[in-house]
Amino acid sequence: MADILVVEDDKPSGLILKKLLLKSGYNVAEVVETGEDAFRAISESRPDLVLMDISLPGELDGIQTAEKIFNTYNIPFIYITAGTDGPTFERAKRSMPMNYIVKPFNAQSLTSTIEMALFKFEMESRLRESEENRRIIIDAIPDSIFEIKSDGSPLTEKDAAILKRLWSPDTRKQAIEFITRAIDTRQVQVFEHINHEGETKIFYESRIIKTSSPALLVLVRDISDRKNREFRIHSKLSTLEETVRERTGELQNANTTLLEEIEKRNSIEQKNTILIDLVEQSPSCILIIDSTGVVTYVNNSFSELSGYPKSELIGINIAKIPNPILPEADFLNHLRGKDSWKGEFYNLSRENSLYYLNATITRMRDSEGKTVHYVVNAENITQQKHDELDLERMKKALHGSSAESIDKDMDWQTWKEKMLSRNVSRTDKSIFHNINNSFTQGAGFGTLITFMEMISRTSKPKEDNKLLVDQTLFTEAMKNVKIAQDCFKIFAGIDWIISNNIELEHKSMRELYTIIKGIISKNRQLIELNENRVILNEYTNALNDIHININSQYFSEAISELLLNALKFSRPATNIYILIYAHNNTLRISMINDPVKTGDGVLGIPPEYEKIVFEPFYRISRLVYEKYNSLDFGIGLTFVEKIITRHGGEIFAENILDHSDIKKDPLIKVNLMISLPFSSGKGA
Repeated sequence: MADILVVEDDKPSGLILKKLLLKSGYNVAEVVETGEDAFRAISESRPDLVLMDISLPGELDGIQTAEKIFNTYNIPFIYITAGTDGPTFERAKRSMPMNYIVKPFNAQSLTSTIEMALFKFEMESRLRESEENRRIIIDAIPDSIFEIKSDGSPLTEKDAAILKRLWSPDTRKQAIEFITRAIDTRQVQVFEHINHEGETKIFYESRIIKTSSPALLVLVRDISDRKNREFRIHSKLSTLEETVRERTGELQNANTTLLEEIEKRNSIEQKNTILIDLVEQSPSCILIIDSTGVVTYVNNSFSELSGYPKSELIGINIAKIPNPILPEADFLNHLRGKDSWKGEFYNLSRENSLYYLNATITRMRDSEGKTVHYVVNAENITQQKHDELDLERMKKALHGSSAESIDKDMDWQTWKEKMLSRNVSRTDKSIFHNINNSFTQGAGFGTLITFMEMISRTSKPKEDNKLLVDQTLFTEAMKNVKIAQDCFKIFAGIDWIISNNIELEHKSMRELYTIIKGIISKNRQLIELNENRVILNEYTNALNDIHININSQYFSEAISELLLNALKFSRPATNIYILIYAHNNTLRISMINDPVKTGDGVLGIPPEYEKIVFEPFYRISRLVYEKYNSLDFGIGLTFVEKIITRHGGEIFAENILDHSDIKKDPLIKVNLMISLPFSSGKGA
């Protein structure tokens, strides 16, 4: 557990804090009363966290001490306060604490605040490390980089110095068109320009990129060597063409029959032009790749499909992954021992959408039989692939709409007696109101009754003692039969868990992490429905000796149900935190989310209902969440509670306050926490 230094000039408060921290499983490095003593203690023990009273006696108050500790030792701190005046509070905000706690202290709130602060500090440290790595990478790029505003002016003085060196006044005027186009299209804009240094011309290529920030990024590269090579090649070509023309004239004067050869050559060139136009305008995607894997030609169809201009595609080496052409670096291995290969492949376009191709790759050889090029001729089958997926979804929908026979009738009387034997004092009228809603309204039981009444009224008798039923009514009724069946299956599952022993398996913490990561990955699509993110704290070596006994199947179902519950009741585009940690010889799994308001305007779980949320049919919100494909009858958390109880553990629901942003009022978050005992003889 974490080592914590307490800096509190009030001795009774310091003693209370120390006892609470020790009881919660933390190590208390020392309890000191002044800022000077705090620096002495840190130099001796280097704690993981400091709990700092804002008001301290001596030359350094709590705020000055906290800032100096953080700047010197990079140790996070949490303020202790019983309320401060306005100026002091403003100073405290500017010192950027991880959080703060308010007297009098509460053990549970203290633990949650410390864990959230440690987690936030770890995340911020990683972010700073990532930014440093980004700076190192940018410094290694040979291009000159600076940022500009939308009007072309530099963002900072450093940017101004680079811009002045690389962009002349004429270049800045030229750049306005490309800046506007980059903002409007959000695509990279490239243009070339020249700088004069004395009698020397320096050629540059500028790339203007619109980032997510208001500023634009400019990358400038010196292309003088490339331009000079192009000029030399062009000069040589001009000389060669002139030589050919002179020689042709000599031959024409020497032999009039050469006119016929010229006509033939013109005819061939015309045919070649037609062939080139045909390839360019072909709906098929055509590419030519040399023997080393470098792209030498692409036609318009592939350029349009991939979203990349030809100038960016030509020269790419497909052996380097990723690339916007072929997804496999070793595709040439498919051609070993044969002259052609046929198959499908896919890749991402510039707009990050998938495209699919049905391709034939043919080997081209020279007169000596040596491979010189590969020709890729591919048909765009993207729409066909989407159609196949749509058809598959339709098949599944048709299968799902057909009625499934009920495997076994539910022993309703037995289940009812179990429910009536529970402590009635734990329930209230809200539960029975939700039972009424679950069985009489929405999909499932209530809708099924309505459809059956409509079928009864509208069906027409036939002579052979059969009824003619409207197909639409029957189909919709069977959909609700399926929902009712699923509900009864959950009832049966709860009943089985209550009535039978669950076989438990000995698992290490690393195995548990693997299970939970698999659950997160499996639910990735549901997580992205409302742009939520799930953040799991990292595995640490301190957990290596901890083992627990679980049933992998039921434990996974319980965690999945908790994650689904958090997704349904979280605000869009917020984080869901899963914290796994040891606490007093128990393993704790906390799932924390930012709740949405209920229909009654309540944020989070009303305190009086923190235990009732696990009762059957109790629902804080009466909304139906169809896109999560779940049964909204209020029995999901009941199912979880029975599983955890059978594991010898407990589950708690509570509201916690997040004080991490002291500029705003504390944020209410919902914490669903599982507590499981360590396996006997392990992890103490």
